[in-house]
Amino acid sequence: MSDTISQAELKKLLREKTIKNLDLTRFDFLQDNVDFSGKHLEGVDFSDNKTLKEIKFQKSILIDCKFERSSLDTCDFTLAEIKGTGDAKYASFKDSKIYKTKFRNARIETCDFRYVDVIDSTLQGAYFKYTDFYRTAFKGITVFQDAKIESSSLNYVSFETFCITRDNLLVNKARAALVQENEEVYKDFLAKWIRLDSIKNEMSIIDDGLASKFREAERIYRQLSALWEEKGHNRDAEWAYVQGKRMERSRLWFESPGNKFKNRLKAFFNLLTDIFLGYGVSLLKVFTTYLLVIAVFSLIYKSMLAFDIGTCVKMSLSFAIGERSLSSPVIETLSLFQTGLGMLLTGFMGYVVANKVRKS
Repeated sequence: MSDTISQAELKKLLREKTIKNLDLTRFDFLQDNVDFSGKHLEGVDFSDNKTLKEIKFQKSILIDCKFERSSLDTCDFTLAEIKGTGDAKYASFKDSKIYKTKFRNARIETCDFRYVDVIDSTLQGAYFKYTDFYRTAFKGITVFQDAKIESSSLNYVSFETFCITRDNLLVNKARAALVQENEEVYKDFLAKWIRLDSIKNEMSIIDDGLASKFREAERIYRQLSALWEEKGHNRDAEWAYVQGKRMERSRLWFESPGNKFKNRLKAFFNLLTDIFLGYGVSLLKVFTTYLLVIAVFSLIYKSMLAFDIGTCVKMSLSFAIGERSLSSPVIETLSLFQTGLGMLLTGFMGYVVANKVRKS
């Protein structure tokens, strides 16, 4: 980076389309209206600058530009492209304060948003990929309408008020809404950020990150579920709850130390709860399981009794709703067992229906 330039020198540079490797950390933007709209900025450093007020970057391209520890007030990145190229070159807003700033329809990729405070800002229509939002705090009225977040980390993100929805989470090529869900994508993500932080023992750090990927994904989904349920977005909350339970299953099976048999047994029951009961939120799965119970017991009765299948189905239906068998001890025992299952599933269906009516 070169030494800080004067107002006149910057005005001269602004006549050019491309500005490269410029140190603006001590430049006083309050003295004059500076407009970077439509410019190609590469390697420009705005870090530690507290005078970034009402600066325009509309339709600009910012490659490997840094705003670390800076204060951005009422700036405008509408339709801007902000990205890092990797190999220790990256875009970064790390530790910055962003207030009433527009990122409307901006494209942001390989960008560091760690420890950022985003206050009353607009991210409407913005696209984020390979962006690290670790401990980012979204405060005030921050708009996420039509924004898309793909293969990015939302680990320990704080939402002071409701702003994000399930629609904002773009499913990536691995069919995952969170970067931690797929090992190949997360490994690539971690490798980029490790290079950016100049950590020497890359493989060790990557392995440590991958070792806790399901734990992180579970925590993020649980946080989103609680946020959405609190704000009345019940479908989004149920979806995040289910995804969190599935991440819990993966964590128990792959990541939990100690008693592997116990953890994998828990994971197995978690799987059964998912398949047959939909974690208590899927009426279709519970009803399908109820029909499956009737069908299975119909076949059992058919194999044991000289009745046609229609009669066996009627028997199974009657036993499922609580009728007793006066047949052989074996059939009577089976009918009691089926009645218990039928009552249990009926109770589950009532619970699911009641929850959906309550939250509708």
